[in-house]
Amino acid sequence: MKGLGFAGVGFGGAALTSPTFHDLDEVMASSKSIQKRPWYVKDREIYNPTIDVDWTMLERYDSRLTSQTAYSRAQYFGKQRVINAAKKNAEVYAQRVAANEPGYTYRARALSEVPYKIDVAHTWANGPVGIAQAKTPEERGEPKWTGTPEEASQMLTAVLRHRGATLVGYGELDQRMRDKIVLAYPRASTSGTNFIDSWPPPASAAPPYVYEDVVKGYETTSKRVIPTKPMWYVAYFTQMSKELFRCAPSPLGSVGNVGGAYVNMNTYCHSFNFQRYLGYQMLTNHVDGDEPIAGGPGEVLSGVGEHTRQQLYTITPEYGQFGRMFVFLTDLPLAPTKPIDAGIWQFCHSCGKCAKSCPASAISNEKEPTWDQPMVEGKPTIFHPKGIRAFWQDTETCSMWSQENGYVNSSCKICYAVCPFNNNDRALVHEIVKTTMASTNIFNSFFYNMSEVFGYGQMDPEKWWDLSLPAQGVDTTRIAYDGGYRR
Repeated sequence: MKGLGFAGVGFGGAALTSPTFHDLDEVMASSKSIQKRPWYVKDREIYNPTIDVDWTMLERYDSRLTSQTAYSRAQYFGKQRVINAAKKNAEVYAQRVAANEPGYTYRARALSEVPYKIDVAHTWANGPVGIAQAKTPEERGEPKWTGTPEEASQMLTAVLRHRGATLVGYGELDQRMRDKIVLAYPRASTSGTNFIDSWPPPASAAPPYVYEDVVKGYETTSKRVIPTKPMWYVAYFTQMSKELFRCAPSPLGSVGNVGGAYVNMNTYCHSFNFQRYLGYQMLTNHVDGDEPIAGGPGEVLSGVGEHTRQQLYTITPEYGQFGRMFVFLTDLPLAPTKPIDAGIWQFCHSCGKCAKSCPASAISNEKEPTWDQPMVEGKPTIFHPKGIRAFWQDTETCSMWSQENGYVNSSCKICYAVCPFNNNDRALVHEIVKTTMASTNIFNSFFYNMSEVFGYGQMDPEKWWDLSLPAQGVDTTRIAYDGGYRR
């Protein structure tokens, strides 16, 4: 396609800020040929996200050491305080219920305390348990589906969108990913106070991810096997309600948090069967903390969103941070999508609203990110991987403070509620802001101040009941460029 006369074409002022393609080969290589994104979102090179990464420092992360395990918290706050936190949490929660505080009313508890999803058992290599499985091509007597990697990525994007994922990214599971990004261990059954006195836990509680020269992945009680043959990873985002998150720190905010997990159950079951029908495998334990690649790195490296000051969430140009992140592996050859630059990470440098609003002071308020991880309670961190220049969040203090102050599901989520990206941005002014942010950072402080003036952030939980919102509180037309859905 070289030499067809499209080199260097730009149109007026738009050529100053919009991505420029020199020929049709570059157009086909762009992530936007697989998944349409806002025009101001720029592709970067593979393995070159907006956050600085030192690949020589990175090592496979042990997810058993996240702040969601009592063992990890006990290293900083002591075993007894960690155990007492659960009792204190229940006491403070009961006091708020007795006082009938907003978000703790009878109807709020009816929504937040009941089971929130229809769950199924799941396996590493054999999909959901109790769900009818599609017949493989061999069982049907026909060859497996074949197509180009670009066709496969386009096809899988359509399927995942159909089943609830809003944004999707793809990448090759090459040696760098295997050596640096694939988890060493999942969190699995090490959450809570399990094994607080007996570390490390047995392999059956959190089977390590290992590589073997096999055709198909499999699992035993002591390992989860990833084939050494060519594999790819898929990172996707299931949307959650912004308005419910703005009800944080009440239980209604937590309802917003689990909404993405509810949607993912459907996404997981169907995408497994879809790939099985085509003749390919899907490897994952679909729940948070149990996937082969953590959601954040998977989403950032595949271009779903950008890294943030808060660290736990990834911010996307379309939806901000309100989505659940999931990753699975497949042997279906896919065309990779690239990391993006929408000005989000740079905006986090000058904003810091999440840090200013954090009641536990667990989010860094520094002006610039750093390679050096801060001490916690005078001890080195064991819960963060090394190798990125970040605003380091103290997730251990976040978790402990939230539990001791009566907030369910391990965090108060105020940082989610106050983020300037948590607004319903259909108004033209918001598109202008995002376009400007993607081009220059000189107005970022002004945009932060305007978010304060317009009152974006937390809201009275009792007002949620009277809002007229879309189904599941999600505007799915944000990602629709065809069919006449966009207003």
